[in-house]
Amino acid sequence: MPSEPRALDLLVDRATEGLSPRREAELESHLASHPELDPEPFELAAAAIELACTVPEEPMPARLSRRLARRARGMTRLRRAVLEEERRPPFGGSLWAD
Repeated sequence: MPSEPRALDLLVDRATEGLSPRREAELESHLASHPELDPEPFELAAAAIELACTVPEEPMPARLSRRLARRARGMTRLRRAVLEEERRPPFGGSLWAD
């Protein structure tokens, strides 16, 4: 991404708090001059942060919570197995061992 500090500031502000009509017009001018600037990643990042920081209004259903916990444990076991496999020498040891 090019170094357009003002445009980047405006993109962040638009994604997080919105812009006044004057600042929106300024951003549109920057975007027209720099078509490589893409507002979507800023909007997606702001949405992800908002979702991550939002406290749900109602608790997660117990069944879903248990299901997610099982999957997390399974993924942890799988990751451990992959790491152990990566640590093993290929073919059970060196091909040139005495």
